[in-house]
Amino acid sequence: MTEEEQVSEQAPVDEVQEMQKVIDKLVKSIDKYAKNGQYLQADNAQKQLASAKKQLIEKKKNALQTKHKTEKDDLRAAHDFLLVKFNELWDQQIQVFLKDAQKQQHALEKRQFKEQAELEQQLEDHKGQEPKFSVQLSTLRKSEIHLAMEKKFQEAHKAKVAADELEAKERAQFAFEEEKRIENLKKQQKALHAQELSTLQRRLEREKRELMDQKKNDSGLYAQRFRQFCSSIPLSRLDQKYQNSLRETESKQKNEMIQFEKSIAAEPEVKIKIEDPSKSKSTESKKPLKTESTQKKQDTPGKTGKFSDMISTRPTPGNRQ
Repeated sequence: MTEEEQVSEQAPVDEVQEMQKVIDKLVKSIDKYAKNGQYLQADNAQKQLASAKKQLIEKKKNALQTKHKTEKDDLRAAHDFLLVKFNELWDQQIQVFLKDAQKQQHALEKRQFKEQAELEQQLEDHKGQEPKFSVQLSTLRKSEIHLAMEKKFQEAHKAKVAADELEAKERAQFAFEEEKRIENLKKQQKALHAQELSTLQRRLEREKRELMDQKKNDSGLYAQRFRQFCSSIPLSRLDQKYQNSLRETESKQKNEMIQFEKSIAAEPEVKIKIEDPSKSKSTESKKPLKTESTQKKQDTPGKTGKFSDMISTRPTPGNRQ
């Protein structure tokens, strides 16, 4: 509660106390006026007393309403505080999860990039490799050499042309198949990497949903870390607990208001004690009057008189008979 709220809450209480002082003062004034026979002043003070009582009731009601509002505001503030702490905690948990997820994804991408570079290097090293020629081409080359050694150059030329054509055809076929093989390898690696990334992303998304469901349904993590704030209240019932507390507070406040209204209805009227002047006169008449003999008797020293009085009345030598 802020200092301004405390001041605003204390103000109605102070007003009630001040008004009660005014009423007490008016009651004393009415009693004084009535005893002194100042009835018009007493009547005026009595009217002021009735007005002051109405104001006092209104101020008490306002003070009670202010107290009820403060209780609700405090309850709401406590709930909001718990909710903020809860959200702060879960925001931290989610941030930790997101950082870890990003770290895992980065590690996967780094590994995949390395595998891709390794494949490119393997393919680059494989480029200078000669194709494996067919038996037919090998036979034509042997025939070409054999005919040339026998100096059958025409037939050797024909064998060479046929072998060259077949070799060119086989080289083209090898290049085509090699290109297709490299393309398939790259496609396979790309598909594998995409599958790995998709699997990781699906797993992380599932874990994120589970984490959000855990936040929604309460895993007890809040109660463990903030038990000093929420006591033994399960987090899954935090909002329900607030609603229950609010209903209890409203019910209590309703009963307080009913009791307040009953106390106003049952409040007794202030009674002014006025003494009867005739009784006071009769009382004074009954008091014994001091006569001259009584006064002399009181002045005459006796056995019960003071020692100083006895000395003062003692006869002098000249008075002795």
